Amino acid sequence: MSKYPKKLHQWLDYWREVYYKPTVKPTTYEISKYNMTVIKKHFPDCGLKQIDEVEYQRFLNYLYDEGYAKSTIKKLHSLLRKAFKWAVRCKIIGTNPADDVTIPNAPVKKVNALTQKQQVAIEV
Repeated sequence: MSKYPKKLHQWLDYWREVYYKPTVKPTTYEISKYNMTVIKKHFPDCGLKQIDEVEYQRFLNYLYDEGYAKSTIKKLHSLLRKAFKWAVRCKIIGTNPADDVTIPNAPVKKVNALTQKQQVAIEV
């Protein structure tokens, strides 16, 4: 019996606490909690070994279809790639399904700055 979690959502919680938390700022760690909810929502009860390259690519495509910004897709991909990398190192899975995938060319969402008048209205 392995000492590591076998389900993706359990592994993500374990990895985030043991391997990710010591390497990032506390605010980055807290922000990753939201990102994990997006991932877990798509893979609610999935085993780590069930996710192959095709299933992973479908996840990225789903994010694109749902209108997520390219920066968000990249952040989610980065988190998962790191989590899967550690799963390979811990010999839970044989290969990293997040390697060699295509990030969908989602539109970059433009953020418009407030005018001075809008800013003053908010501050009052």
